[in-house]
Amino acid sequence: MAFTDKLSTKNDEDLASMLKELRGDLENLRKDMHTLQKDAGKFGSASMHNAQHKVEDATEKAIKMGRDKAKKFKHEAEEQTESLRDTVRENPVASLGLAVAAGMILGRTILK
Repeated sequence: MAFTDKLSTKNDEDLASMLKELRGDLENLRKDMHTLQKDAGKFGSASMHNAQHKVEDATEKAIKMGRDKAKKFKHEAEEQTESLRDTVRENPVASLGLAVAAGMILGRTILK
């Protein structure tokens, strides 16, 4: 159980990092869209139409990148989870010993 909690925490941190990066990318995209809209006004409606397509393409690219990263993260998390399960199955006594030791350390830490 301690292994799973540690893995879950690592995966949560990785996911949080990926989401933070994706938010930054989306914020940059939002700024680029605003700049494109301002520039498009200078060049008339034909340029506006072209800018709109660029924005749509950039948005689709950002969404695809986010989905790809999420799929990759999910796949890696599933692989790590399966690897952990295999290790526990192969070494049940050692796994139990580590879990007990971690529980004792956590218990002493909380009680202090």
